Order: sequence, then C-alpha cells, then structure tokens
Amino acid sequence: MALELTDPAYGAVHHFTVPAYMLQHPSQLSADGWQAMAQILHEFLVAGVSPARMRQLIQQQQKTQRKSFSLVKGRGAERPSWIWYKTIMDVRLDNPDVYCADIRAWAEAVHNDIPT
Repeated sequence: MALELTDPAYGAVHHFTVPAYMLQHPSQLSADGWQAMAQILHEFLVAGVSPARMRQLIQQQQKTQRKSFSLVKGRGAERPSWIWYKTIMDVRLDNPDVYCADIRAWAEAVHNDIPT
C-alpha cells in the first residue's frame, strides 16, 4: 500500500486494492459495508467504472438519497467462511507492471470467490 501512495505507477490500481483487501479483512466493516465493497469491486472490474466516475456516482447518490447504512457502523460483517483463491500475499512488488497485473488478478479472484 505504501508503494501505491508514493508512486503513481503503483497507485494506478489503488481502486482494486482497497475493496479487495477490505473484503478479505472485514473486521472494520459493517455487514452492509461489506456488501457495498463487493458492489464497488464489481463496478470497477465488470462494469469498467473508473475511480473518477465512481467518485461522481457516490457524490450524486449522496445528494439525492439519504444514506441508509454505514460502511463501519451497525451489525459487523461476518468473516467469510470460504477459502480465498488469492490474497495480498500473492502480489509481487518487482516493478509497477508486475504489481499492477498481480493486483488486478487478485481483485478478480476476490470478486470471483464471492458466492452469488
């Protein structure tokens, strides 16, 4: 994560890192927050929403709808009972290209591991 915050080449995948990590480590998330993170990851991976567009969508939603849940308050998220195919430990730091490819592959694995 430190590389993502200090080097733009590594930071290009930050929008995948955060939801993938939070989904696998939900101790700070509410149950609704976990579902929201899963949806955000889906939007980034499947719908191809950019981070800038996601910020716009969230801002628009906040203007038109009262927030109905908290990412962190309320009933806590349950720790997933399944085994994750990939984790952050599978990400290599060799160079930005390798790192970004590994982060994307990890995020895709997290998305695919979530039962539907």
